[in-house]
Amino acid sequence: MTSPIKPPKDDDELKKRLQKGAKVTLDQRSRFTAPKSALDGTQPVTLQVPGGENLAGKMSELGKDGTARVSLEFSYSSTPSFAVLVFINSPNGNEKTATEDPGFVGSVSFFDHQMGMGHERTAVFRLPAANAAKANGHGPLEVSLVPVLLPGRQLEERQNVEVITSIDLLVSTIEAPR
Repeated sequence: MTSPIKPPKDDDELKKRLQKGAKVTLDQRSRFTAPKSALDGTQPVTLQVPGGENLAGKMSELGKDGTARVSLEFSYSSTPSFAVLVFINSPNGNEKTATEDPGFVGSVSFFDHQMGMGHERTAVFRLPAANAAKANGHGPLEVSLVPVLLPGRQLEERQNVEVITSIDLLVSTIEAPR
């Protein structure tokens, strides 16, 4: 049987441990999911995530090995001509908001695929506890999805991109290599 080891201080240390054969286990403790929504490429969408209130407090209950992640599941019939910026509790977040903003989580781009009936894309972002505390505090949890036109592309017609947004609370265990 393997024994748990001290958690790594950063991603580089974790990578080294994994390359040596360490095993990482993620235990999903909670999942909060917003109702399905749609982006059309013309305006931002803000979703309230039921159960996500006091996210920072819920993360602190997980202990030092706890983390949260934002999961976005996109479905579309044709590749969107826009990217999506993702914010947590930043109602004024837009294409000009700095990536250092505590509510900025990341961005999602879509790529052309072969013709087919439909496409799906899942994006997952780690949400550090410090960002959750600054962005969420103890209030409700809102996820804002801001469409941004890609350079050299035009939005000739509204596009329909369905999205399911979830917040997962996880606890990770790192075991020493055998």
